[in-house]
Amino acid sequence: MSWQEYSKIIQEEYHIESDDTVIKIPFENILEVTPKELIFKDNKGEIQKIFLEDCARNFREAFGLLDTDTTDRKVNGIGGRYSARTNGFYELFTDNHHIRFCRTTKTTPFKNFLMRIGWNAYSKDDSDFWSLEKRLRAIGYSTMDLT
Repeated sequence: MSWQEYSKIIQEEYHIESDDTVIKIPFENILEVTPKELIFKDNKGEIQKIFLEDCARNFREAFGLLDTDTTDRKVNGIGGRYSARTNGFYELFTDNHHIRFCRTTKTTPFKNFLMRIGWNAYSKDDSDFWSLEKRLRAIGYSTMDLT
């Protein structure tokens, strides 16, 4: 599924008219992932929780999926991820509205130089970004790849 197809489903499910209305939280504000919830700091600095089972239910409803697939495995998609370095994000199907955790990669002249000589100056950023998917999979959830 492409990002455009995914975006259309989200806009229909949440009745969003513009991308400007999406709740955007810096990726770094994710504090903890437990088997039941993702805990983060919102843009006001307050601690918030997202219940992952609610996201899975909303995801299934938005895509018209059954609770289980043809092999009787539980469908536990909770959102999507777009792994581009400069504008990557995770977007979760929370109740009432969806939340986008945006990747904030800072580019510097030094990082540009390192990239030109073949070094990955963003390896820690990349590792941090992918560690969320790894943590989600470890507790039975996943996100749809939109790249």
